[in-house]
Amino acid sequence: MEPTSGNQGIGLALVGAVKGYRTVIIMPDSVSEERRKLIQHCGAELILIHDDGDIGKCIDECIKRALKMKEEDPRVYVPQQFENPNNTLVHKNHTALEIMEQVAGPIHGFCSGIGTGGTITGIGEVLKAKYPFIEIWAVEPENAAILAGGNIGTHVQMGIGDGLIPPILNKEIYDSIYVVSDEEAIETARRLARDEGLMCGISSGTNVAAAIKLAEKLGPGKTVVTVLPDTAERYFSTPLFE
Repeated sequence: MEPTSGNQGIGLALVGAVKGYRTVIIMPDSVSEERRKLIQHCGAELILIHDDGDIGKCIDECIKRALKMKEEDPRVYVPQQFENPNNTLVHKNHTALEIMEQVAGPIHGFCSGIGTGGTITGIGEVLKAKYPFIEIWAVEPENAAILAGGNIGTHVQMGIGDGLIPPILNKEIYDSIYVVSDEEAIETARRLARDEGLMCGISSGTNVAAAIKLAEKLGPGKTVVTVLPDTAERYFSTPLFE
């Protein structure tokens, strides 16, 4: 069983299919129709929890539902993506090394949206150790900017901004917090498709919007890295394609 609002649910459904596990994914009902269908297409069961405009409360409800199922059945395993150290380690041992392999020269800036906190923690720790001068930004949706002290509502930047501070997030690793509106995230995702030929989802737009601002701050000749964590095909039913 796994509570999630992002791409992890689809990944876990695929793992469950390959391993032959009974897989149950618990998600807010505000996620896109495509995400729901992909999870069910892999043979996983889907439980939707109503998002009444407070994504943090909804995710908390998802976690409680998963843990209750575990209490009732000792065979149940909950990966706990928000606190599982393997989440961070995979980015530390793989993603970060791939980035340094592929980027020529020093990296001056890195930014990432905060979902589980694994990406920014794992990549950030490795990059900071290699390039002590690097500037790292944590990126949040405007309507769920918990690190920035904002109000928690609902938003379309799925996979980040879950209305909680993940236990695995290293809060010492980022230098600043940058907040992105839904409109800016959507428009940047559209530009990635039209200008760069990159079919990316809304949270990819979030990351690139922040990366552009970070690059503007650091100035010419500096290298800024971010990640594009999802694909546009999961967003046909969302405002991205309106």
